[in-house]
Amino acid sequence: MNKRSLFILALLTVLSFGAVAQSSKQPSAVRENTYSVELDTRSYGDSIVLRWTPDDAALWSLGNAYGWKITRTGGKKNTAKVVKVVKPWDLAKIRSSFGASSKAEAGLIAQSIYAPSSVSRSLADDPATLIEYVCRVRNEQAARQTVVNMLADRSIGYADAAGLRYVDRDVEEGATYEYTITFAGETDIFECREVSLIVRNNKFRADHMAVVPQPAVKQIGTSRVAVYWPETDYCGYYVERSLRGAGVADTAWHALNTAPVVKLDKSDVSEYPFVQLSRENVLLIDSLAPGQTALYRVRAYDQFAALSGWTTSESFTMPESRPLTPPEFIHIVPADSNSLTLQWRVPEGVNYSGFVVAFSKTFEDAWSKVSDKLKATENSFKDTLAGGRGIGYYRIYAFDSLGRLASSNMMPNLVVDMSAPAAPQALRANASLVKSDVAGLRVNNGLAAVALSWNAAGKNAPNDLIGYLVFSSDRREGPYGQVSSTIVTGNSTTDTVSVEGISSSAYYYAVAVDSRFNYSLPSDTIAVLLPDIVSPEPCVWKSTIPADGKTAIKWYRSPSADVVKYNIYTQPAGTSTWQWLATVDTTEIGASPYVTYNVPNEGLVFALQYAVEAIDHSGNSSGRSGIVSLAPDASAQAGVKLKAKYNRKSSSVALTWQYAAKPQANFFGIIYRAADGEAPVAVGSFKPSQTSFTDSRLPNAKSVAYHVVLKSSRSAVSNPSSPVKVALK
Repeated sequence: MNKRSLFILALLTVLSFGAVAQSSKQPSAVRENTYSVELDTRSYGDSIVLRWTPDDAALWSLGNAYGWKITRTGGKKNTAKVVKVVKPWDLAKIRSSFGASSKAEAGLIAQSIYAPSSVSRSLADDPATLIEYVCRVRNEQAARQTVVNMLADRSIGYADAAGLRYVDRDVEEGATYEYTITFAGETDIFECREVSLIVRNNKFRADHMAVVPQPAVKQIGTSRVAVYWPETDYCGYYVERSLRGAGVADTAWHALNTAPVVKLDKSDVSEYPFVQLSRENVLLIDSLAPGQTALYRVRAYDQFAALSGWTTSESFTMPESRPLTPPEFIHIVPADSNSLTLQWRVPEGVNYSGFVVAFSKTFEDAWSKVSDKLKATENSFKDTLAGGRGIGYYRIYAFDSLGRLASSNMMPNLVVDMSAPAAPQALRANASLVKSDVAGLRVNNGLAAVALSWNAAGKNAPNDLIGYLVFSSDRREGPYGQVSSTIVTGNSTTDTVSVEGISSSAYYYAVAVDSRFNYSLPSDTIAVLLPDIVSPEPCVWKSTIPADGKTAIKWYRSPSADVVKYNIYTQPAGTSTWQWLATVDTTEIGASPYVTYNVPNEGLVFALQYAVEAIDHSGNSSGRSGIVSLAPDASAQAGVKLKAKYNRKSSSVALTWQYAAKPQANFFGIIYRAADGEAPVAVGSFKPSQTSFTDSRLPNAKSVAYHVVLKSSRSAVSNPSSPVKVALK
């Protein structure tokens, strides 16, 4: 797995970390976007051993690449700080240390740390599958970390190979040290908080390890027993058995497992009743012959691979027994549309301890409990929820005092469900345009996606609710057609409709469906306003009315009724770029049939064009229309009064001028000079506030003539001013 994949995992994971504590084990405390490790230590007098476990697969993966930084301070002489970086062994060292004949566990260590990811890298390159890629990589890394942690707990060699163990031998007996561990890499993607422990280096005594609670033994079948004991903080357990009696003379202890026994969680829908032992206990299943006597003993190991002492069970003798005879399921009698009564018969000479009624949708599904434990004297049970269970089968489980279990024949659910489910509530929808890629552009194809959702029935939903059907029409009065080709199992769906029809809205309602195909009443019908892709009609220029230093431009309003605003644009004459000036909301216009915009025209140097654009409620534009041109202010354009004076001493010409244009106008001036009637050349420029210029680079000529041209920032040019001629004498 590459670094990018690991960092994606780090970014998308919300983690927790531990605050520093003075204890032998450091757990995590809660904080978002943070990593941590669980650290434990054990002192032996001549050495101190550190064992740690990263709290997340992403952190574990990064630690394999960059290692773990361990810092030590303290000691009797307060020795200098020691820093060590621990990493997993490379493949060559794993191979050489464990050898070619090593057990498969060494290969699992190497494969878990170094094998390439089995998740296709192409998933990460597609934005639509990036989340799937991250989840699959994360699950894979979590599985790899679980394997490595289990092996590291069992063996100090495996812990060293995995880079999860450090032995500090440069220590003094009785001295106190502080150890700190953190991720050795550097990144701003996530934070890995330091975890510290203070350790006094006293000798560890194995005889002080807690023993496993005494195991108990219980028969769970004609030839099987469950050996179980309460769960502890140990990492795993080994179980041995010693047989006595029934012709067996060997009383030695024999191992029942090579792989450690660990606590497993069981589903509460598993068959009744003995798997319940595994909910609070560690469990091992063994087989014994009838009349066989056995003793069991259990020992455990911790994450330092240290073994506890043995704890021995009491002697257990397997009773002589035959398979338990099952009860006979004889009747199912419907009581009403929601309930029925089940009846069974106990075979002659069979003594049961009790019964449990179970139900399953099909023969292959798990059987779930319908009843609690029933007394052995009962032979019937009324299921008041039968109508909501839908199609399926019942059976009766019987068990005796030996723990033997037997199941009856099966009978179908006979309740005819005529009750319709409740109607879906709070139906809601919104529509958005569907766009396709055409020549690199996102182009509307005349379709809209309508996202519909509704509230689940919650606690009042029937057990046999299988989903919903959604219906639509382009008219409220119908007719309505089914949207989905199949039943929608969730509480949302999407419909695709054309937005090029005559209707501006689409109408929807939904119904709930149960397993007997009873339909609920329709939900409320909702109207969804479809996206508008039709541009509003353009505006037409009406008139231009100058008055009091400004010009009022009027356009007729767009005939389209859904226009919400008008944008005003300007463009200097002779250019191709339009600039936005203002936006006029329809609420500002009121009932007026015109869109009006006032343009100041005093001191206008250049001709300007104006246009208006209508925008409807969907953002569609009419395009700029009603283009009108305003002539420049004649006094500002032609009223430049230019004067020139020759200075013989400095051999220069001083120019001064005045003009009617406002100083803040958006233009600049260019000064042109013509020598002895030749073509004019530009000799300088000036800003609107400037009114003088000195030409110090005069040509070798008898006379020169000057004129001024005003030019806008958009390249529009005014007419030249009247020229002024100067004799160079």
